[in-house]
Amino acid sequence: MKKVIYFAPVSKKYFQKWEYYQVDLGMLQDICSEVIVCHSIKDVLKNIVSVDLIYCWWWSRSAHVVLLAKLFNVKTHVTGAIHMYDISGSLDYYNKGFFRGFFYRSFTKISLKYAYRNLFISNDQLKQITSHLKVNRPTLLRSSLKKGVKFLEIISKKKQEINFENYKFITICWHTLDQYKRKGVFETLDALVIFKKKSNVNFQWIILGGSGDGISPLELKINSLGLAKNISLVIDATEQEKNILLMASDLYIQPSWCEGFGNATLEAMSYGLPALVSRYTAQPEVVGPTGFVANEISSKYIFEKLEDFVNLDHSAREKNIDSIEKRINNKFSYEIRLENYKGILALDIK
Repeated sequence: MKKVIYFAPVSKKYFQKWEYYQVDLGMLQDICSEVIVCHSIKDVLKNIVSVDLIYCWWWSRSAHVVLLAKLFNVKTHVTGAIHMYDISGSLDYYNKGFFRGFFYRSFTKISLKYAYRNLFISNDQLKQITSHLKVNRPTLLRSSLKKGVKFLEIISKKKQEINFENYKFITICWHTLDQYKRKGVFETLDALVIFKKKSNVNFQWIILGGSGDGISPLELKINSLGLAKNISLVIDATEQEKNILLMASDLYIQPSWCEGFGNATLEAMSYGLPALVSRYTAQPEVVGPTGFVANEISSKYIFEKLEDFVNLDHSAREKNIDSIEKRINNKFSYEIRLENYKGILALDIK
């Protein structure tokens, strides 16, 4: 139907590994007659005269492509995430250093202003960004599960394996100090100290992710809190290993200070896991009434939500899994994202 350039300004290794790139690749391939994946401006230049649209990831990295497309009278769709404010103190739109911040903000503004349409992965992102910056044709196109997820099979199996003897918690994040800080890992550790003292249950918490600079400091912190027997760090797991761990878990934990969407949370939900998140940014939008939302990122509030979860009886756990299934089917399935984008394309490309 349409010939499209998919501009993903990352190396092929990350393009193939990171799920949100692959979700959008599948979406474009299911709609368009030809999808040309480009990772550089050079690749775009080779193909721009023969395409109907350029689909770009990341506003800050796509400004040159957006301007080039205007020169060639080719429409652009740009998507991604922008952390306008991160109250944890991590880098955000306004906090990237003088020179880096200047160029980042300048390129981001160019893309948002001159892209034919800007696609936002959450309602929180749409409201946050449009309230601060000039945005051309802001449109909500929520993130979704990847194509081909055997969701109903997984949910059915999860209901058969509800566990009350040894609760298994899991978090997915890069093993870096910045990620630990942004995902509320240290506050969760403090909450687990309280949980271990006050709750008469056995538990394990797995923190899974790519290798980084936070491993040694986190291990020292875990040991100092007396949690070494309760917490495992899994580093550079394969996709299969990650899926096995998600299938074996009971609760996903990610009380972040800032999330543009929360793809890891949605992935965990696709395994029937309720998610313990914070009230900040897009997280409540993802979990809705199926999740456990901490009003503040502190040991007290996270502990209270952990207790709320372990106090659920078998019937309540089953109902919770059913509500997760309905939420994903109604809002975050691949098929819904595909149909929504078909409608957007029909408006923009005649």
